Amino acid sequence: KGDGDYFVYEAHWIPQYHYLYDEVNNRTIVRHIIHFEHLEEEFSSLMEAYNLHNDVNLNSTNKAKDSSTKKQNCTVEDLTP
Repeated sequence: KGDGDYFVYEAHWIPQYHYLYDEVNNRTIVRHIIHFEHLEEEFSSLMEAYNLHNDVNLNSTNKAKDSSTKKQNCTVEDLTP
């Protein structure tokens, strides 16, 4: 597997920053990063910067009828190995 296959074959184990930063060429490869901790504010600012209509509801909830499939109050610990 060559370097071109890195994102194809190893995608489940790649740290997220690899999708944002090119270490080989020492440059950021995305224009905007929106932090989850400030999602609503940063997304609104991004839409405003591009003069786009912001009609996305970022506060939506899981509408599943079976409450057993819903995870309530997900925390960092839930996502940490």
